[in-house]
Amino acid sequence: MPTRNGVLLLLALVVLASCGGGPTEPRDFEFGRADVFVRDPAGQPINGVPVRLERTGGQVEDAGGVTGSVGLPGYYFFLKTSGDFRIVITPPPGYELAAGQTASVPFTFTRNQLRTINFVLRAV
Repeated sequence: MPTRNGVLLLLALVVLASCGGGPTEPRDFEFGRADVFVRDPAGQPINGVPVRLERTGGQVEDAGGVTGSVGLPGYYFFLKTSGDFRIVITPPPGYELAAGQTASVPFTFTRNQLRTINFVLRAV
């Protein structure tokens, strides 16, 4: 005679088998995401860099935070449904923009979009 634990295990296996391998198509997201990385010229992450999101007219949409505050060194991200924006960084004391870099990058958020934006700062 099967035990209670054996019956529960068999039931769990039947349920898991009926689920298949899970979803196979990409998920549909309501938001676009901008991943922002700030590094030095050697590729090392720089924490504590203020990052904000502005509308193209200059109005601050999201004051953001600082790189490294969301768990990954030199990283910050924004989620928005849609619209035209600029992602802006402010080099902290002791750093300046590396040659060829600008502190502001235009960005259009669209649904299901993921874009990575890289900034490079050098120590002064």
